Amino acid sequence: MEDIELYKLDVAGFKKDIARRDALLAEQAHALKSHPEEIEALRASHSRLLAEISRCRTEANGIVAERDKEIQRLEKVVGGLKHSISTNTRIEEAVGDEVFREMWSRIGWEVMNWCLANGAAKGGVINVESLKDDVRKELQTGIPEYEKLILGGHRVHVVQAFLARLLIREIFSDWCFGITKEQNSVLSALEKEFTRSSPQPAINTWRSSTSILLRTSLLTPPTATLTNKIISVTSTIFSAITPFFPTPPPQTSKTLPGIVEQTIRLSLHMQTQRAQFRIFPPLSFSSSTAGAQDQGGEDERGVEGEMIWNNEDMEELSGEDESELEGAKVLVVAWPGMEKWGDEMGECCHIRNCVVRARVVCDVD
Repeated sequence: MEDIELYKLDVAGFKKDIARRDALLAEQAHALKSHPEEIEALRASHSRLLAEISRCRTEANGIVAERDKEIQRLEKVVGGLKHSISTNTRIEEAVGDEVFREMWSRIGWEVMNWCLANGAAKGGVINVESLKDDVRKELQTGIPEYEKLILGGHRVHVVQAFLARLLIREIFSDWCFGITKEQNSVLSALEKEFTRSSPQPAINTWRSSTSILLRTSLLTPPTATLTNKIISVTSTIFSAITPFFPTPPPQTSKTLPGIVEQTIRLSLHMQTQRAQFRIFPPLSFSSSTAGAQDQGGEDERGVEGEMIWNNEDMEELSGEDESELEGAKVLVVAWPGMEKWGDEMGECCHIRNCVVRARVVCDVD
């Protein structure tokens, strides 16, 4: 009897165990049914992540490509500037005084020939009252002895001197030809500031390098900017100089624009040198243009009308014996000279060399 009771207990235990296992299996079966839904949800999420990663990768590749493209462009620009500076610096350092002597002298003779070809030597005393106010002031300020010179047969030299003044005023007035008024103010102030704390050779190197970049931008094809400036300067000069010629008025043809272009290129060439090349004597301008010209200020030669003959810096045009001109007063500078301060490396800045003598007419009375 006891065995039967034990068996019953065992059977009851087995039934409970079976029931527990059935419940566990049911739970596991239910869990297995829900897994595919979770798996699908995970797969969908995974697909979305892959799509987002692909989009981000595409955007990143685009950004990197644009960056690489910009880097290549900047490298080309920097490389071009380095090449330009290197090339131009080598060229400028190789230029000797004879190059500037030939260029400035040739321009002077071309100005003289243009004046003669258009009848500058003909006609009588200039009717000053018929001139525009600015032209009249320019003449009276720069060539105060013009009446005496004309009566003495030097009318062509008066016209040549006036044309030279116009060229210098229009081309050599700014820190570098072709820059804007704002750039001129900034660069002039910057160089003035440098002179307070920096040695002159360092300033000369800075001026040369900066001018090379400015000249490159002006002369790099297409040279529309240079062409427009040549036309503008030629028009200004032609308008001011025309009243000095007899009728019919002079013709610009290709000669005057050619003279203007040569002078512009020479001024840029001078500015890019480490040595300081200047046109002398410094010209005095009328009040309307005073302050525009900065050639280092007046020196011992003074201003027009007050200069005394200097055999080392001047060449007499009237045919007088230069050995007998000591102490003679200079009536007019028909064509200015050119001087050089320092050497090709921008050093020895105290040493002056007269590259081209000024062409003058003296008072021998």
